[in-house]
Amino acid sequence: MVPVLGTGQVLLRAEAVGVAFNDVTTRLGLNPGKLPEVLGFDAVGLVLATEPGVTEFAAGQRVGALVGTGGYATHLLAPGDPCRAAAPRC
Repeated sequence: MVPVLGTGQVLLRAEAVGVAFNDVTTRLGLNPGKLPEVLGFDAVGLVLATEPGVTEFAAGQRVGALVGTGGYATHLLAPGDPCRAAAPRC
């Protein structure tokens, strides 16, 4: 399911994700989260769409984003502000 954009958000198709310490402790049951929960603190992906208020990025651009949770999803919403341009794929 592809999420719907909200104010100040960017829709990404994830290409790579990090494995944060919080992800590991949650998987081990040491840091239980609210279910259902999609892990993943950060992700890199292609911008599919932006909310009209986001002017820094455009569809097709590759960005890195800190999302806090949900980075393991194939499609995710990220706040436009902490997104940063990422290098092209090698």
